[in-house]
Amino acid sequence: MDLKLKGKTALVTGGSEGIGKGIAIALAKEGVDVAICARRKEPLEAAAAEIAKATGRKIVPIAADLRQDKDAKNFIEQGAKALGRIDIMVNNAGSAAGGVIEHLTEDDWEKGLQLKFMGYVRCLRYVLPVMRAQGQGRVVNLIGNDGVKPSYWEICPGAANAAGQSLTLSLAGQYGRDGISFVEVNPSPTARRPIVSASCGFLIPPPTTELMFTWKSACSARNCSFLSSTFRLFLEISSGCTLSIEICR
Repeated sequence: MDLKLKGKTALVTGGSEGIGKGIAIALAKEGVDVAICARRKEPLEAAAAEIAKATGRKIVPIAADLRQDKDAKNFIEQGAKALGRIDIMVNNAGSAAGGVIEHLTEDDWEKGLQLKFMGYVRCLRYVLPVMRAQGQGRVVNLIGNDGVKPSYWEICPGAANAAGQSLTLSLAGQYGRDGISFVEVNPSPTARRPIVSASCGFLIPPPTTELMFTWKSACSARNCSFLSSTFRLFLEISSGCTLSIEICR
């Protein structure tokens, strides 16, 4: 399927490995030039070189710690400068400690919310004015399904994810009039049964434990490249354990 993305530009946070790297690869394969960020410079530059060689697209590595407002601002500004415009913003960087509330420290909560939620806020604060000036844009927020269901163990990630859900819905209502649409992707941490891929429309077999992370990255990457396109759809996938996708426009 031609997703009509050739010639577009995108920023992807957390793009040096895992889901973020998979998303950058999927977008580049569709003809998108991509700027990626991560905290560690060497793995980031290696990932950019690898993706550029494999796809022939312009891949710009920009080191950034999204817990720092100045780094988020620099990523958006340098990404826009290098690519000329920002058609797609993929917020992906972020993690938070698991555990029950008695075992989570103040530092666990601070670190989890700073990156998993506030990192998204910081990037959006600077990218939305750029998209508004352009008259269009697509924001894809990788959040997590602990924000839409209770979890006795993932309460810190769940709190950050629930905040991300609310943020996405609120901004979709605010910026829709400016031609900016918002998409929310909620990958789960595990998979035990097949799911339907939103991007490809086929059944994906359940992975082995060893292939879990690769499968999760590939599935989320395909979904994100599809949801970054100009296609319009509303869909809900409920396989009971693996992936939840909600699209807001």
